[in-house]
Amino acid sequence: ISEAFSGCVGLKEVTLPATSNLVLNGTFSGCTSLTVIIIPDAINAIGNAAFYGCTGLTTITLSKGLTSIGYNAFGDCTGLITLTIPDSVTSIGDFAFYGCTGLTAVTLSKSLTSIGSYAFCGCSGLTSITIPDSVTSIGRGAIILSGSTFSGCTNMRNVIVEAKDPPVIVGAIFSGLPSDFKIVVPKESLDKYLNASGWIQYRDHIVGK
Repeated sequence: ISEAFSGCVGLKEVTLPATSNLVLNGTFSGCTSLTVIIIPDAINAIGNAAFYGCTGLTTITLSKGLTSIGYNAFGDCTGLITLTIPDSVTSIGDFAFYGCTGLTAVTLSKSLTSIGSYAFCGCSGLTSITIPDSVTSIGRGAIILSGSTFSGCTNMRNVIVEAKDPPVIVGAIFSGLPSDFKIVVPKESLDKYLNASGWIQYRDHIVGK
């Protein structure tokens, strides 16, 4: 049932049954006392806003069978510090981790192909992010860290893009980062990035390594 435990502010810990394969939309949204989530390997999808507003959440153990994370699934989980997205995940939805201001480290799936628009918007604690070579598209504002203007995003200095062929990007996804931020790309692909549609606007920030 969608929103089954929504607003249960006294709920502190959740271990989902091994027979479940989906966390429905809004199931635990607004459970502000929730600190730990253990998601079993049978879960292959996390629904829209499933854990939205779980401000006390510090730890997420995501399932090894997970393939998709829905729209705003962990939005405004301000207590979340680190995040490892398992290699089974292929897509991250729009606004998936919007407003996770406490997030300081993210490890993305090596099978990830798409990052939704504003997926990490408001994650002002991030200092760097590595986009794996499996990613082929990045949505509008996908790594905006503080609203659409990147206001207060003073710590994001390095964006590492591992793909040899520049992923498709929509809009000014890095607009507003500090003036000295770097986009680090494979050395052999430097010319491709410098001249690729969407990336050319950041040519002063792109370096090869």
